[in-house]
Amino acid sequence: MEMIQSTEPSVGFTQSGAEATLKTSTGAESLTFAVIFLVFTVLISVVGTFGNLLIFITIVLYPKMRSVTNYVILSLAVTDLTVCMVTIPIAIYNGINLNIWRLGPIVCYLWSMGDFLLTTTSIWHLCVLSIDRYLALFRPHWYRTKRKTWSALLLISISWGIGIMIALSTLIGSDGYYHNVYGTVFCLIMIPTAGFAVFVFSVSFAIPTCILLAVYMKMKFTFWGWVARVDIPVVASGLQNKVDNAGGQDGERLAVTSTSRSMTGEPSLQKPPSNGPSLLTSQAWMGSSSDCLSSEATKKQHPEIMEAYPAAQGVEAEKKTDKKKKTRNIGYKKEDRKKNLKKEKKAAIVIAIVVITFLVCWGPFFIVAIISSLCSSCTLMEGIFPIVNWLGYSNSALNPIIYTIFNHRFRSAFKNILLFKFSKRHDIG
Repeated sequence: MEMIQSTEPSVGFTQSGAEATLKTSTGAESLTFAVIFLVFTVLISVVGTFGNLLIFITIVLYPKMRSVTNYVILSLAVTDLTVCMVTIPIAIYNGINLNIWRLGPIVCYLWSMGDFLLTTTSIWHLCVLSIDRYLALFRPHWYRTKRKTWSALLLISISWGIGIMIALSTLIGSDGYYHNVYGTVFCLIMIPTAGFAVFVFSVSFAIPTCILLAVYMKMKFTFWGWVARVDIPVVASGLQNKVDNAGGQDGERLAVTSTSRSMTGEPSLQKPPSNGPSLLTSQAWMGSSSDCLSSEATKKQHPEIMEAYPAAQGVEAEKKTDKKKKTRNIGYKKEDRKKNLKKEKKAAIVIAIVVITFLVCWGPFFIVAIISSLCSSCTLMEGIFPIVNWLGYSNSALNPIIYTIFNHRFRSAFKNILLFKFSKRHDIG
């Protein structure tokens, strides 16, 4: 989708930058640069085809990989695979022919419309996946209960719909793709107004960029919120006091000795025995002003309490069990917090890579395109277009790497496919 400045008051888009590349250099320098440029473009096509094809085979072949999110990744892979297998090879061929079109008007129209359709659709898929990851992490209940296959299909359809809209608008709002200039045929888009170029720029780049940045910033701030909260006590202070007072070392049940009355009626400081179970009832164990009964007095004067001793012992055992459960739950909650923090950090890194890669790949192209559309005298942009045009194409080769390098299931599936271990389709973890 290279854009060149026309001598007329219009904006020209063409899909190859090799012509301008070769025109900016001469002799051996031209040949060297052309060879390097050709190797780079072929590498983009090969790597992108291989990576996206692996994703396609993985999701189709492995039942465990057929999740709602992976359906979106599958659609993105199909989009990028078509770019790498069809759009880029034709662009390479057109560049080798110094941008002189030799494939006829039908292929020109299909190729040009397909280029706008696929690249715009790919860009919007990145937005859908970023929003999907955000909802999965920060709205997990809604995501589990409301996120269905049909919603993924809806978002996929919206992405493709936006791409179709851009492709049709470039056909309807431009002067066509196939042009015969003084006997030489070119396949490019002549857009008569700068306003239309701004429209394409907004829908294909500006709006997706705002969405990606908004999602990333939201995830970043929420992530740091998690970091700030991860050390906050999980249980309330009252519950913590109960846990602390529920028992001590060597059988002690009360951390602070309370003032109480013995069976003789005299006030005394009582402390539970440290070498065995006590004969105290549950109220005597837990209350700060309960009557503390000595074992001897109880045995001599109140034999009926001895009958209740097993129950009191059972209460004590239950209290100890409750303490262990509460302590274990506290540990589990802290462990869950750490796991969520790790998962969220990983997601934030992935989204950050997506945003940076998108801006690096597509930012220069759209910036140069909009400057050229608004500045008719900026002829310097023609020499820059080959680089920024192919930089945008490279995004289709990088997408499969970004979305699978942090996913152990994809890595395991790729390994099985490359080693032809198709019998392990259900054993990818």
